[in-house]
Amino acid sequence: MSGRSPLLSKSTSSDPDELTAADFKALEHYKYSGTDFSLCSKYFMQRYWTAVSECVPKTIAPNALTLTGFIVSTSTSVILAYFALAGLPFPNWVWAYAAVSLFTYQTLDAIDGKQARRTGCGSPLGELFDHGCDALFTPLINLTSCIALGFTATETFFYCMAVNSALFFSLFEQFSTGTLDLGYLNAPVDGILLSCGVLFWTAFAGPQWWATPFAAGPLVNLGAITIPVIGTTVNVSFFTKANELLFAVGILGSFFTSLGNVAHAWTMPLAHARVNRVATLLPQTILGASIIALGWYAPALATGPYAFAVELAYGWLVSFTVTRMTVARLCRRPYDPLTIPFRATLFATLLTGMYAVAARVTGGEPNAALLGAPFALCVFVTLLCYARMAWKVFRRLARHLGINILTMTEAQLARNRAK
Repeated sequence: MSGRSPLLSKSTSSDPDELTAADFKALEHYKYSGTDFSLCSKYFMQRYWTAVSECVPKTIAPNALTLTGFIVSTSTSVILAYFALAGLPFPNWVWAYAAVSLFTYQTLDAIDGKQARRTGCGSPLGELFDHGCDALFTPLINLTSCIALGFTATETFFYCMAVNSALFFSLFEQFSTGTLDLGYLNAPVDGILLSCGVLFWTAFAGPQWWATPFAAGPLVNLGAITIPVIGTTVNVSFFTKANELLFAVGILGSFFTSLGNVAHAWTMPLAHARVNRVATLLPQTILGASIIALGWYAPALATGPYAFAVELAYGWLVSFTVTRMTVARLCRRPYDPLTIPFRATLFATLLTGMYAVAARVTGGEPNAALLGAPFALCVFVTLLCYARMAWKVFRRLARHLGINILTMTEAQLARNRAK
């Protein structure tokens, strides 16, 4: 393998985005490991994905499929941002487009691995590229779903924090065990299909349908129960609207799935000796819990003009974190959680927390814009660091492996023509 990359002369580096000789040596042992127990995937989607993958020419690189799905799916966010910034209502066709683009994303994301196996192009670069695009897209689809469901600003804040945290815990499990385990109900398959259904129905009925009380519509209020109390009864209503029910499903599903991920990570053998589960898990968990607590203590954080910045700052911090964790897992190196995006988000959380407490102590309420503004800067910092990491790591991996990122090499094309 010598001579394939000038980086092999380096044995150590203080730059976490710099790959070393030891990293390349570890990549020689790469083998993808993953399981998908989804019943929907097993009995329906796998057949569909296989049929679609067989229609893709072998001249198309797997990463090109991944990137195409990512671009198509993120175009929804661009369209939503246009209408939101222009102060215009979202037309129903936007939700139909969002559903189609999300399903397209899922399809291309599912068949890129099949294309890699068909063409013999499987590599650690492909897994990293796939995980990187998935992680970057997740916060956007979470926000899209919240808007489509007509969530309040507060519900959107807590929903995004919970679901984005679930992504971290899922990839933490893979980082610890070396295997991506998807359960009988999982986000990449069942969660996305549910989101597609929600988006299609929103295109037909509008976001306001989800916020319509059951008693005012064709459904009865299934959330009302009567609790006997000494000498009387108390009527308690849960889930009086469809979006309240889905909000609870999202929060509770994320919570228990995350607990399962952590428990499984702690009971299974480590992927390699340099994994430090506690040092990897605690900083991100504490930071996420702190932002949630801050949103609870100062509700203006979730309802102010920079609410989306807070949700995207944390969501893309998780994206950056899990992608950096994937690099560490593939290269069998220790993971340092105190990254620049982490420190920036931690500083923003501490700063806004101190400001919120000071405002309350002096008898006032914190200004919503001042609460959220630091997180807008965190979005910029995180995306800049993400772009730098992708540029350096992807290019160095491709150069070392002797492959292209988005196209087939002549050798790969010749091999596929000979099959």
